[in-house]
Amino acid sequence: MASTSVTKAFTSTAHGLLIEDGKCTLDTPAAFKTPQRDKLWDYVWFARRFLQELPFWEMAPADRLLTGAGSITLSQSRGRRKYRMGAQVFAKPGKVYAVYLPKADPSGTLDLSAAKGKLTQKWYNPRTGEFQGATITLIGGSAVSLGTPPSAADEDWVVLIRTHEGR
Repeated sequence: MASTSVTKAFTSTAHGLLIEDGKCTLDTPAAFKTPQRDKLWDYVWFARRFLQELPFWEMAPADRLLTGAGSITLSQSRGRRKYRMGAQVFAKPGKVYAVYLPKADPSGTLDLSAAKGKLTQKWYNPRTGEFQGATITLIGGSAVSLGTPPSAADEDWVVLIRTHEGR
């Protein structure tokens, strides 16, 4: 049976990565029907639905565009291996930026120097699969602070910034 300690991470390569501490046995259909796995399948569905709204085939990792964001410590092999996971940026520079924050406090500053004109910023909650809070208008051409999420800044969030043409 899988461990109850599950850490999920969303990578800037547009793939959901599920990291489970402990042994994962998936040799029977019933192994997929546990409360923990139901929640994981929800997260996978939320991530897929989010990515379907992006031109992900035109986007690439761009972590260098973000500075000052928080990070978390992840563990593998029942805690024997630990490593830091920082914020990750997946972008089509100048058009659309998806910023995964494993911890949204601090959220950091994103370089939008490649973007011209107005952009919109929205906060996406990867735990519920919904956008939350107000949509903010940004002006491209410089670095901008991502600000504070609508709630639970100690949790993970995704910031979506795009131009009107950024679909």
